[in-house]
Amino acid sequence: MGQYIPFTEEQKLRAGEVDLEEFLRRRGEKLLASGREKRLANDHSITVRGSEWFDHAAGKGGGPVSFVQNYYGLSYPEAVSLLLGSEAGQIYPPAQERKEQPPKASVTWRTNFFCLGILYHCNTVISPNAIHWENVR
Repeated sequence: MGQYIPFTEEQKLRAGEVDLEEFLRRRGEKLLASGREKRLANDHSITVRGSEWFDHAAGKGGGPVSFVQNYYGLSYPEAVSLLLGSEAGQIYPPAQERKEQPPKASVTWRTNFFCLGILYHCNTVISPNAIHWENVR
C-alpha cells in the first residue's frame, strides 16, 4: 500500500479535471476515434472523452483518478501524483467543458410530419395508430 500524501483540495480538483485523451497520448497510448469518444487501441472496451472514461466490458467508468487506479493498478495517492505530473514533471491540461448538443431530429420524425402535412392538405383522415410515435422525439 502506498504512503499517505496530504493533497490540497485544489490538487484533487486539478487531478480530477485532467484531459484523459491528452494524458494517454503523452504516455504513449494509441487512441482510435469512435464517434465523439476515443477508444484505447489495446483495450477496445475502454472509451475516453475529455476527463471521463467508461469500460463497456466491466460496466463502470468515472474520472481521471479512478481511470489511473483501474487501468494502471495504482493507489489513490499514486494516481493523483501521476495526474498532477509529479513523476515526470509534466503538467496535464484540464479537459475542455463539453457543450451538450441537442439531438438531431430523426429522418422518421421528419417523414411522419411531412406525411401528416400531405394528408392534411388532401383532407384525409388518419388514425393515430398509423403513426409510429416511438420514433417521434
